[in-house]
Amino acid sequence: MGVRSDLQKKARGTLPGFANILGNIVVDDSAILGTETVTEAATACSTTIPVTIIDNDGDEALSLANGSNVGQLKIFISSTNNTVTLTPATTAGSYSTIATTNIGETYILMWCADGWAVLSRTSGDTQDSNTVDDIPVLA
Repeated sequence: MGVRSDLQKKARGTLPGFANILGNIVVDDSAILGTETVTEAATACSTTIPVTIIDNDGDEALSLANGSNVGQLKIFISSTNNTVTLTPATTAGSYSTIATTNIGETYILMWCADGWAVLSRTSGDTQDSNTVDDIPVLA
């Protein structure tokens, strides 16, 4: 706690904007990221809160604005069996939407010079070793 806490205190006092990062990440033997839970259609997901828990009650759409810093991460976790489709404002690649349909599906995006790049997609399902099923769908 001592060294890390001292670094956090110094960073808050000397680096503009660093307090916002430390508000989302607490480092004392673990990383704890800030979360938001979205439950309504047409919600604009936060670009400053790193983790979005998707808990919509129907087949609905979400949006994500452009990031503000290259390297910015955004993690999405589905907590619903409804189809929820995210449309990022700008994507790095040929996809334009990402859809989850099952509890436990996740994806991680990183903001880069070209838009939101997909770093990872997972299903949360148990599968045979040679199958990939129920991961978030890029379209």
